[in-house]
Amino acid sequence: MALTAPTLDEIVEGIRRGVDLAVKEAHARGLPVFESDDTTVYAIYPDGRRIAVEHMHESAKKRRLKPT
Repeated sequence: MALTAPTLDEIVEGIRRGVDLAVKEAHARGLPVFESDDTTVYAIYPDGRRIAVEHMHESAKKRRLKPT
Protein backbone atom coordinates (compact mmCIF):
# COMPACT_ATOMS: atom_id res chain seq x y z
CA MET A 1 0.00 0.00 0.00
CA ALA A 2 1.49 3.32 -1.09
CA LEU A 3 1.45 6.33 1.15
CA THR A 4 -0.22 9.44 -0.23
CA ALA A 5 0.15 13.01 0.90
CA PRO A 6 -2.90 14.63 2.46
CA THR A 7 -4.86 17.00 0.28
CA LEU A 8 -4.93 20.70 1.01
CA ASP A 9 -8.52 20.36 2.24
CA GLU A 10 -7.46 17.60 4.67
CA ILE A 11 -4.60 19.75 5.96
CA VAL A 12 -6.87 22.78 6.46
CA GLU A 13 -9.47 20.64 8.25
CA GLY A 14 -6.80 19.21 10.55
CA ILE A 15 -5.55 22.68 11.43
CA ARG A 16 -9.10 23.88 12.12
CA ARG A 17 -9.78 20.91 14.40
CA GLY A 18 -6.51 21.53 16.25
CA VAL A 19 -7.27 25.22 16.75
CA ASP A 20 -10.82 24.46 17.91
CA LEU A 21 -9.49 21.95 20.44
CA ALA A 22 -6.84 24.36 21.73
CA VAL A 23 -9.44 27.13 22.19
CA LYS A 24 -11.80 24.77 24.04
CA GLU A 25 -9.01 23.57 26.32
CA ALA A 26 -7.84 27.12 27.12
CA HIS A 27 -11.38 28.31 27.78
CA ALA A 28 -12.08 25.26 29.97
CA ARG A 29 -9.18 26.43 32.17
CA GLY A 30 -10.57 29.97 32.22
CA LEU A 31 -7.81 31.33 29.99
CA PRO A 32 -8.22 33.70 27.05
CA VAL A 33 -7.03 32.97 23.55
CA PHE A 34 -5.61 35.61 21.27
CA GLU A 35 -6.30 36.67 17.70
CA SER A 36 -5.31 39.66 15.63
CA ASP A 37 -6.22 41.66 12.59
CA ASP A 38 -4.01 44.14 10.71
CA THR A 39 -3.89 46.65 13.56
CA THR A 40 -4.94 45.06 16.86
CA VAL A 41 -4.37 42.01 19.07
CA TYR A 42 -7.47 40.81 20.94
CA ALA A 43 -7.93 38.56 23.96
CA ILE A 44 -11.04 36.37 23.68
CA TYR A 45 -12.28 35.19 27.08
CA PRO A 46 -14.40 32.10 27.84
CA ASP A 47 -17.47 34.28 28.51
CA GLY A 48 -17.21 35.73 24.98
CA ARG A 49 -15.63 39.08 25.85
CA ARG A 50 -13.25 40.34 23.16
CA ILE A 51 -10.78 42.87 24.56
CA ALA A 52 -8.20 44.79 22.53
CA VAL A 53 -4.87 44.24 24.29
CA GLU A 54 -2.48 45.86 21.84
CA HIS A 55 -2.78 48.30 18.96
CA MET A 56 -0.08 48.45 16.32
CA HIS A 57 1.37 51.90 15.88
CA GLU A 58 0.90 53.29 12.35
CA SER A 59 4.66 53.44 11.69
CA ALA A 60 5.08 49.79 12.72
CA LYS A 61 2.24 48.79 10.42
CA LYS A 62 3.93 50.56 7.49
CA ARG A 63 7.25 48.84 8.24
CA ARG A 64 5.55 45.45 8.41
CA LEU A 65 3.83 45.91 5.05
CA LYS A 66 7.01 46.76 3.15
CA PRO A 67 8.12 43.95 0.84
CA THR A 68 11.32 42.21 1.86
